[in-house]
Amino acid sequence: MNILFLIFFVFSFLKADLIIPENFSELNSIHVLFKWDQVPKASEYNIQIATSNSFNNNSIIRDVNINIPIYIEKNVIDWEDTFFWRVRPFVDGVYEDWIDSRRFFTSESKININHNIINQESIQSGLTILGDDGHLLSGVYDSDGRCIWHDGDLDVMLNSVNEYGQLFGFSGYNWPNRTGIEFNYSNDIIWKGPNGVYIDEHEVKQIPNMNYMGFVEEFRDGPIPIGEWTSLYRSLGYEADGTTYEFPWKGNRLVEWDRITKQEVWSWNPFDFFSFEEYDAHGGTWYYSTDIHDWMHSNAFYFDEDENSIYMSHRHLSRITKISYPEGQVEWVMGLPCPYMSTCEEHICSELNFSFQHHISVLENGNLLFFDNGNISELLHENDFPFSRVIEVDVLEDNSCDIVWEYTLPEDLFGPFHGSAQKLNNGNYLINTAGMFNTGNHGGTIIEVSNSQEIVSITTTETEWGGNVYSYRAYRIPSIHPNAFSLIIDDLSIIDDEEIIDSQNNSISLTIYNQSGYDQPYKISLQDIENLIFTDIDTTINIDAYENRTLTIFSNNNEFSSTSINLTAYPLYHSYDTFNEIINVNVINQILGDLNNDQAINILDVILMVNIILGDSEIELNADMNFDGIVNIQDIILLIESILSF
Repeated sequence: MNILFLIFFVFSFLKADLIIPENFSELNSIHVLFKWDQVPKASEYNIQIATSNSFNNNSIIRDVNINIPIYIEKNVIDWEDTFFWRVRPFVDGVYEDWIDSRRFFTSESKININHNIINQESIQSGLTILGDDGHLLSGVYDSDGRCIWHDGDLDVMLNSVNEYGQLFGFSGYNWPNRTGIEFNYSNDIIWKGPNGVYIDEHEVKQIPNMNYMGFVEEFRDGPIPIGEWTSLYRSLGYEADGTTYEFPWKGNRLVEWDRITKQEVWSWNPFDFFSFEEYDAHGGTWYYSTDIHDWMHSNAFYFDEDENSIYMSHRHLSRITKISYPEGQVEWVMGLPCPYMSTCEEHICSELNFSFQHHISVLENGNLLFFDNGNISELLHENDFPFSRVIEVDVLEDNSCDIVWEYTLPEDLFGPFHGSAQKLNNGNYLINTAGMFNTGNHGGTIIEVSNSQEIVSITTTETEWGGNVYSYRAYRIPSIHPNAFSLIIDDLSIIDDEEIIDSQNNSISLTIYNQSGYDQPYKISLQDIENLIFTDIDTTINIDAYENRTLTIFSNNNEFSSTSINLTAYPLYHSYDTFNEIINVNVINQILGDLNNDQAINILDVILMVNIILGDSEIELNADMNFDGIVNIQDIILLIESILSF
């Protein structure tokens, strides 16, 4: 005997509502994400955006139909203006009433973009995000050179963005407790370092185990080496004899914090592995300050999950170090040749002759990519002027290097500080340098260079109030909405003013649409609060950018007629945007074909089915014996076969 399960879901939201942008909110973006509740049986939605709450023809700037309750507008919204939006569902061939209307505002822009495209056909599509340490600000511009997002009042310098669109940086928020943070495009602080701990501004990230990692300052007394600076320090009263431990040296300890408790759970201290005999003798760092020697100036790290290794850049030692994790053992040191460092004989790949480098990363092919500032390039390369480079190298068996790609920046783009390099999907390289074309000044220039070393675009930036943006790093990204997703419950409908799911196969289906622009993992959990009908699930599914996945959940208990479930879904790396609802479920166990509900199928049910086909009776859900959406002679045949089988 076939049993038909009608699963009734009574949601806490009985009326669809507009979600974001919230009413009267001020946005720091002109790429705006719109999101609203699913409407039962809606096949599509009509969204309108206008400059007036009258929504007359003259004020409507966008009128579009889409099939899911989420939409991103990228073109018609501008800075310093007021906008209105509304949505209506298309149900059973007609438009229903507008759900609601909301208003929002856009702030003023913070960054002016000077964007020059040289070769349009060679450009990698997407947006570009940058962080500025001169003003503690971050911004995003599009391929047309429009600033489309900024950090508002957060005052944060972006230093990293990962493959899931997470943002990390250094915040001036809550001075004097300036520290490393994770933040989002809504200017929310997602994670902040422990109170009282100064996380260095150069790099902070979430590592694969979901904990956070960054640099903190570490101090120990050491000697003042003998050099051109000796007389300066002796004039200040120091021995400066190269042996007396009398002067504070600052290193950078790499620390891992538990993401929940913020307790320190792992660290690596350079003072335990490097000697005071290793120091910069040519780049002028002993002249920078006469109260503390900035020994390491560690400015980047990269966590390689495949190798369980960490790569670190120690700028003032012109050194890249690879260590094992969690052991912390030094696997190799890549650095200067003799005689520029006392430990030169221990260095691998010293023929690269890089100096004062920034922004190291390991590519998908395993190659190492970094920005060579070249502060002492005149010495190392016997050149007439200093120059900066981007280098991609293949490290062979941890002891030698092959240069895979190398690009020397023009003389006027020499960047003695800052700098980053990103290899793009089309094979181009996005390069950020502190140098500026044809000016001789420093600020920031972002260029895109083809694999054949052709400059395809040049970008410089200024603040709205004047002055150069001192871009620390820059990245090409697909979207500023890495959290954008929609969860649709299949077969949602309304019966007797209640939202229900008509489930005819003893299951429910959920579809997640990934609109983020990034390949994302999504966390899905279902908890049967009464533990009666559904097995609890807790799973993660991966969905490519702009694709969707359906999850089907089957019931496992036919003896009970009701329960409640808690349904939760969110992007794993953007849990601040979470779908979470408690849902009441009523399960009616009916015999398939039992049209008079007498718990038996017989000739009376056949008569009732004939009347349905003739149009003399209302259609009963359990009359559709083959679940093809219609009631016809085929259903009568199946009903008779079911009767005869008993």
